[in-house]
Amino acid sequence: MDIKLTSMAQENAYSFRAELPENASLKVVFAKSAESEGSWMYPVGDEIGWDISNTESGATQFTAVGPADCDLKIMFSTGGTADLSIYENGSEEPTRVITIS
Repeated sequence: MDIKLTSMAQENAYSFRAELPENASLKVVFAKSAESEGSWMYPVGDEIGWDISNTESGATQFTAVGPADCDLKIMFSTGGTADLSIYENGSEEPTRVITIS
């Protein structure tokens, strides 16, 4: 499974891309840091391959099942920090956490 977070030329913007092979699954929980005053957004309707929902804790969850090529543009409108917790193939614990700001 190939997962990439790439900083874009636009300030505070990222491309979150994942290439999932057959029978792979991916869940990404995007949670803004508690001390972060910034806000974030993604262009609704521009997400490719992701199913998007909100969690009970107020985080946003992105899920995908392979085979799939997924992409999503994430932007901070006023700066800020967030954690992307990545769960691969049904894992109960994150296989990795990426912090972006």
